Amino acid sequence: MALFRNVGAPTTLAAGKAVTWEYSWGTGQDVGVTMVTPNLLEPSINIPLICSDFGVVLRQGQGENPPGTNYFVTIRNTGEFPMMHNLNLGDLL
Repeated sequence: MALFRNVGAPTTLAAGKAVTWEYSWGTGQDVGVTMVTPNLLEPSINIPLICSDFGVVLRQGQGENPPGTNYFVTIRNTGEFPMMHNLNLGDLL
């Protein structure tokens, strides 16, 4: 099992808005079941970031990029204020 914290560029998500993250493992390998949660980067209380719409897609290679498996998740800010976050990722291998 691999666990990674603080993945991706910090992003500020406005209240009521959503963002979709796409991520891959290594050279785009398929790792099966993955876990993802928002990594909260600000000490705020009662600002829930909700994960939904988990998925996986096989991307066709382009140029020097080989084909690979990419995963995605949508994160929605259901709080009343903006919140900065990136991702925590894990796989079950």
